[in-house]
Amino acid sequence: MVCSKCGECCKYIFTTISKQLFSNDSLKYFKHRGIEVHQLEGFTMLKIPNRCSLLTDDNVCSVYSLRPNICRENPGDKLGIVRMPGCTDKKEGDLLWY
Repeated sequence: MVCSKCGECCKYIFTTISKQLFSNDSLKYFKHRGIEVHQLEGFTMLKIPNRCSLLTDDNVCSVYSLRPNICRENPGDKLGIVRMPGCTDKKEGDLLWY
């Protein structure tokens, strides 16, 4: 996948919770705080707004060559998904979120 520099992976924190821990009350809590909830098979993904302070206005990392390993990895790799919610990268066979 080639990055289109949409900045989505640098504007949010992505985490998962099991469906057993998810409730209607937690859904209300998340939505009230601007957290997107994505129901997937076996787990729920949360997209939490948290823009990286090192991301420039044109969605470029200001310390790209020195960025930490967590920024070098595609966040979807560990979850076994092709791209994160909101990512504008285009690749045939991408998992669609919306």
